Amino acid sequence: LILTLTYYYSSVLPSKPTDPSCFNAGQVIPTGDPGLFPGIFAFLHVWFGAFLADRAMRVRVVFTEDRLVMKDVYDAKSGNKLEGGEMSLREKNYVLGGADGWKYENFINWGFFPSVHMPVLTYFKEDGTPPEKWNVGPGAYDWRNNGMVHFFPAFGNSFQIQREFEKHNLSRVDSSKNKGK
Repeated sequence: LILTLTYYYSSVLPSKPTDPSCFNAGQVIPTGDPGLFPGIFAFLHVWFGAFLADRAMRVRVVFTEDRLVMKDVYDAKSGNKLEGGEMSLREKNYVLGGADGWKYENFINWGFFPSVHMPVLTYFKEDGTPPEKWNVGPGAYDWRNNGMVHFFPAFGNSFQIQREFEKHNLSRVDSSKNKGK
């Protein structure tokens, strides 16, 4: 949103004001019509922010003894929030149609995009999904074709998720060794 507003104001203000007395200190005076482009970007930022806020309120990433599962704090059938810290298993994965749960023994890699310090997406790859589904979604761009690629928005504490990945000794590929392959 800040980048959108910065673009908006930088695109409509003259680079050199002709009469400096018309500006007050700290005042931004847009001149001219910025067009539709900044409004579309602002809308997309707000929509994406609302989507992440909804996911953060609803979905929990749960590390059990043997698998990573996605759980929901709302009842899937009624839509009501579950009481007392209860969580329900998500009925199906939006992309694959199966349950949202993956065994640790099937993990090939995991990470955060662009980094754990400023994550947008959490990534993991596993080979427990049937191979005929590995090319669904982002898996279509995986040149290794050795597992199913999964992404979910990094709406939680990325350092806590990283600690859980490490605590369960999940496989991790050093990406610096794979550059250019």
